[in-house]
Amino acid sequence: MAMDGILIHYLTEEIKCLETGRINKITQLSASDYLFIIRIKGETKHLFVSVNNEYCRVNLTQKEYESDKSLNNFTILLRKYMDGGIINEISQHETDRVIKISINKNNELGDRLTINLIIELTGRHSNIILLNNNTILGSYKHIMPFDNNDRTIIPNAIYEYPKTDKLNPFNYNVKELENEFKTVFSASDLTKKFLGISLILANYTYNNPQLFYDVIHNTNPVIIKGKKTFFYYNDLKYLEGERTYFDSISQLIDSYFYTLNKKEQIKAKSKNILQIVKNKIQKQENKLEKLYQDLDNAKNNENDKINGELLFANIHNYVAGSNKIEVFNYYTNENITIPLDPLLGIKQNANKYYTLYQKKKNALNHIPREIAKCQDEINYLLILEQQIIVASLNDIEDIKKELNEKKSKVKGKKKITLLHYLFDSFEIIVGKNNIQNAHLIKEVASPNDLWFHIKDAPSSHVILKGEVCEKSIRNAAMIASYYSKQRFSSSIAVDYTLVKYLKRIPNKKNCFVSYTNQKTIYIDVDTDYIESLKQVIK
Repeated sequence: MAMDGILIHYLTEEIKCLETGRINKITQLSASDYLFIIRIKGETKHLFVSVNNEYCRVNLTQKEYESDKSLNNFTILLRKYMDGGIINEISQHETDRVIKISINKNNELGDRLTINLIIELTGRHSNIILLNNNTILGSYKHIMPFDNNDRTIIPNAIYEYPKTDKLNPFNYNVKELENEFKTVFSASDLTKKFLGISLILANYTYNNPQLFYDVIHNTNPVIIKGKKTFFYYNDLKYLEGERTYFDSISQLIDSYFYTLNKKEQIKAKSKNILQIVKNKIQKQENKLEKLYQDLDNAKNNENDKINGELLFANIHNYVAGSNKIEVFNYYTNENITIPLDPLLGIKQNANKYYTLYQKKKNALNHIPREIAKCQDEINYLLILEQQIIVASLNDIEDIKKELNEKKSKVKGKKKITLLHYLFDSFEIIVGKNNIQNAHLIKEVASPNDLWFHIKDAPSSHVILKGEVCEKSIRNAAMIASYYSKQRFSSSIAVDYTLVKYLKRIPNKKNCFVSYTNQKTIYIDVDTDYIESLKQVIK
């Protein structure tokens, strides 16, 4: 990818459509991601801004995002100074990766303020800086005077743009470029001379000023999938791979980053809880292994009974203080050696073996029950693990609540939302955690709706409402597969049956069900197709 200054140049031109718009709302999507909702000329526009170290970007978006319920102090500051403000101007600083959004707003006293939002899209140094004229009100990241940097980014400091002595390539015609190219002998030379030039552009144009001029003065947004995947504002013919073109850079960025961004957000939210579940699984698996060992040991209880009998039969042969005794085993017609506790008499040793026999005999009754409970817990945790892997941000919160039921009891019931895929003649509804699954089966599904689930493996519960045909069945099966750990496998087996043939399994955690009259379909998941479908959360 190449989020360079030339791409930012054309992206800034695109988002200038927001000028004169009113900022209605600022939503924090994650610690580093923001959504600005802007009303302009009777329309609502969404501006996505991210200063994520890996996925920094700005673009107009039509995608659905889940908000972060925990607000940081910088979000509160943005809302204080920008909510209700009118966007006066959007500009780029030279051809650097810096966008300035100038906003007019009245303060509580009615005084007119000029608020500037600076967005620096510089990789791991990306930042959002809020200014009153040129004075810093606050920033996403602070740069202290002692950080060995040529700039200071702290409240009340004067903001300075990143310093550079590079040239703005848009200030030169072809003839002037030819003169500047006399000192350019490599791609690296070109990036050092002109501001905003990435290596993938420099590699293509460093020895041809006319080509350089043509490429930077035209756009053709494209994603190129080859050995590596690139996106750029223009098609560089030397890059090999399958090409997908877009009508705008915002559409290009949305397509490239949307799924990556959601995964990054969810990964950050789910990291701790996933590790907790993995630890619980490991603990239960260790317990299960020990239970099986105890079961094998308990099956040898007859030996302890025989040892007790033989000790009583050989009281006359016992020597006080012995730690063993050799006796004749009349069950096998051979001599055996029985270990003894030298601190106990022979009768006490015999009774000790009888007690051990009785304990093992009793264990044969309760250990299988413990094994079944332990296996159920493992199955439950494995389903939680699968649910975390495919969860959305709201799903993660539900799973956290489920894992901490006692701590999470609050007055009133939380509204349960489900993911709906909408088609012309049918609808597919997905339950991605146990709370959603139970609600989906009990409250949403009708007896004659079709229910889908991965065969013999954890997956989401999926309901098909509406027309039952090859297309709807295949889509529902693919969606069930997509929301499972098997999504990248081939020929995934998916069972489906009518909801009326489901039966809740009592005394089980999770929404465990048994089912009958099922059919099985084998499906491959087309991830791009699933992610292109119309989704609604309600």
